[in-house]
Amino acid sequence: MQIAMLDIDGFRVDKALQTPVDALAEWATYQRDCARQYGKENFLITGEVVGELKFSSVFFGRGKSPDTYFDTQLDGQNATGETEGYIREFGNNALDSTNFHYPTYVSR
Repeated sequence: MQIAMLDIDGFRVDKALQTPVDALAEWATYQRDCARQYGKENFLITGEVVGELKFSSVFFGRGKSPDTYFDTQLDGQNATGETEGYIREFGNNALDSTNFHYPTYVSR
């Protein structure tokens, strides 16, 4: 209803890591599907991420278990068609980005 009536382009989720990752991913996927009905192909769901990097990384993309991490960032960028090792299926990600990431905030 909010997407249709208020013409919003995304959501900001406070304390995103306090929500179970699978529940947030399911909610986010539903919101994106709803937004597509109104022509919004780039609906953004961003969240406040305050937690350890290895834990918070599961919320971005489809998530990977610790034994399936990529060795380098370049390997991750080039793995566009890879399906092995992901926690959730393609398109079912909890967050698209972070609007406040504690480890970045406290770095000096």
